[in-house]
Amino acid sequence: MQNVYRSIHIGEIFMPYELDEPRMIEVARRVADMGFYHGLELCPFLKKESHRALRELHESTGMPLMLWGAPLIWREQLNLSSLDRQLRERSIKRAIDLVNILVEIDGSYLGLPPGDDPGDALREDAKKALADSYARVADVAGQYKKALVLEPLDRYVHKKQLIGPMRESVEWFAPLHAAHPNIYLHWDSAHEALGEIDLSESLHLAAPYLAQLHLCNCITDKSHPMFGDWHMDVGQPPDFATEGYLTPEIGAKILKEVAALEPVQGVPFTHVSIEMRSHIGDDLWHKEKTARMFLARCFELAGLR
Repeated sequence: MQNVYRSIHIGEIFMPYELDEPRMIEVARRVADMGFYHGLELCPFLKKESHRALRELHESTGMPLMLWGAPLIWREQLNLSSLDRQLRERSIKRAIDLVNILVEIDGSYLGLPPGDDPGDALREDAKKALADSYARVADVAGQYKKALVLEPLDRYVHKKQLIGPMRESVEWFAPLHAAHPNIYLHWDSAHEALGEIDLSESLHLAAPYLAQLHLCNCITDKSHPMFGDWHMDVGQPPDFATEGYLTPEIGAKILKEVAALEPVQGVPFTHVSIEMRSHIGDDLWHKEKTARMFLARCFELAGLR
């Protein structure tokens, strides 16, 4: 058995503010003051004054900080699994820059994307390249007692990333984790639902390496114009009805299963957040409130505090 802790992915819920670092710092402070969330998931902050502000927030509240590197890696068209040696070296260097930011803010985890799937002929070579990249970045992170997380995405549905189906992902990941115990998995419900993978089975496959997870809604009907991993809304209370698969009951079932797992060595807190994206013109604080109420309902139905 383990405790499960509430987190918020402010990089998604407040995405229109992504490049406005002072505004995002104010969001982080306001969220921390709510007392509802235990952890904060962040997009990359590049300014020194932002690093100081986030470290002060962490030290004053005790909230663990997690940094998602994907927005920066994708924006700069980098790829940790690239078979182009020069591109991969640039990507590793930039990932190490993100490790240094993690150290500056005294964060716990850095999430890095696996890169695009190159197709059947080159897939195994790309997976070897990714393992090498992750190992090199993890070695640097380990010097500061920091950790990396890798999120298996989908290979055949929407994101078309290299590391996809969970069973295959775990088979590839196990020796990497054995050699570098400061690399863990992040589990996302939407990728598994889109891949028509049983959520419970997938979760238990990831369990020995699980550091955190997202509850993320999506439409799984292939004929629907919104089919895919769009980080869609979870609806409105009290029933949170949408065209997507995710309901408070499904979220609660996932949380109960996570709570029943044995804690993973080296993972002090297993965090869960709602991955829901905002767009320009949205009422961002209404989005945050909706996600918070949905997460609270999931915890309530699961019998968790």
